[in-house]
Amino acid sequence: MRAYVRYWLFTVLLIVLVLMGWQYGFFAWAYERFSEPKILVASIFLLCIFLWAYIVIGYKAALQLYRDDQHLRYLEECLIHSPEDGVATARRILDEFYARRNERAVKNSTVCRFVASLAERIRVTRKVKTFEPVNRSMFQDYFEAELTRNLAILEKFQWVLFNVGFLGTLVGIILALAVQSIPANVEQIREFSFGILSGAGLAYTTSALGIGGGLILFVLHGFIDECATDIAFRFRTKMFEAVFPVIHSEEFGYKDNELKEVEYGAEKK
Repeated sequence: MRAYVRYWLFTVLLIVLVLMGWQYGFFAWAYERFSEPKILVASIFLLCIFLWAYIVIGYKAALQLYRDDQHLRYLEECLIHSPEDGVATARRILDEFYARRNERAVKNSTVCRFVASLAERIRVTRKVKTFEPVNRSMFQDYFEAELTRNLAILEKFQWVLFNVGFLGTLVGIILALAVQSIPANVEQIREFSFGILSGAGLAYTTSALGIGGGLILFVLHGFIDECATDIAFRFRTKMFEAVFPVIHSEEFGYKDNELKEVEYGAEKK
């Protein structure tokens, strides 16, 4: 299942859970018992962090992987169903992605940008009549880093929610235990009890929202990361096993002996 579909299915599930909570009066109960200004401010702050991470970063990551999957499927179809030989197919793929490099859909696709950049490098080296083989491991590492860039940001927000929730818990406990003096009469006992309940309410609320929001982002990250791993594996297989050997071959315009001397010359020395 694609990342974009998983994102929306998970979003629909969350919306259903929120509507059920609203229907059974959970939110009204929570607002009735935790309606102090400092608790509301902390709750709104945590909700804003969560919504920004889920709606903006999560959606962006899912949409990017959806586009990458589409363009990777096209690349796979070209390599499998093309009646041309390997050299002609590789040239056609590089030329097509290079011609579309300024399109918005291509700019937002990691697969397209990397194939277009590879085509640009080959065109430049043809003009100057020199060729340095692409460092495959570096190319793959950089591709995977760009592919999972939004996922890395989503993971950071996940830990931010955990840490802010834990910090709110500590602040609530400190406020609950910050007693100026031991109560001596009924009125002081009442104020003392309200202070403890207020601090405990802040601690419980921030803990629930921080840990709950972090867990939701953790599940979302797991769903999308599985798709990113699949795309990275397929891209590595197709580019390294199909395209790279062709563009490094003599038929593509460069001699194997010269390439090997450039690539392994440092090791021989």
